[in-house]
Amino acid sequence: MADPQCELNAQSGIAIGGEAEITLEDNACETNMQAGMLFEGTSYVLGEHNKCADNEASGIMVADQAAISLEHTQCYDNGGSGILLTGAARGVVEGGQFVGNGFHGIEAAGQAEAFLDGNECRDNVQAGILYFGQSHGMAENNECYDNRWGIYVGATAVPTLVNNNLHDNTEANLVDLRS
Repeated sequence: MADPQCELNAQSGIAIGGEAEITLEDNACETNMQAGMLFEGTSYVLGEHNKCADNEASGIMVADQAAISLEHTQCYDNGGSGILLTGAARGVVEGGQFVGNGFHGIEAAGQAEAFLDGNECRDNVQAGILYFGQSHGMAENNECYDNRWGIYVGATAVPTLVNNNLHDNTEANLVDLRS
């Protein structure tokens, strides 16, 4: 699916579930009452150059056992996180911009697996990148600034952090609660 404008929906702009496999390119999902894009079930989504902005919830929500591979995604000014991976979701997110979201730029919660490379996370209310619950994966070569925290790692999360540029965050550049 390429280039639709998914705006002003009572739910999500795009919702993919079940066992669907889909490629999304150049989509704009804005001002929806829930997430801009919702991926759930065991769906697999390959995406490039998508934008999710001004949605009531997260820009992109990935739940259950859904998996994503996203490049050059823009999520900004959403009420929740730019991207939320929860449950046992899996995600690879590269070269994106996550700006001005109401919670986090990129959030991995539950048992989600998030591989994040070369993303810019700035001006988010809480963390640029958050690993919480039993989430895991790798954050590498990301730049996080002007958030409350650059990267926040909860006590039971187990990500690997490599070569991230964390600066000018208001409370701390890195919070790592692991023992």
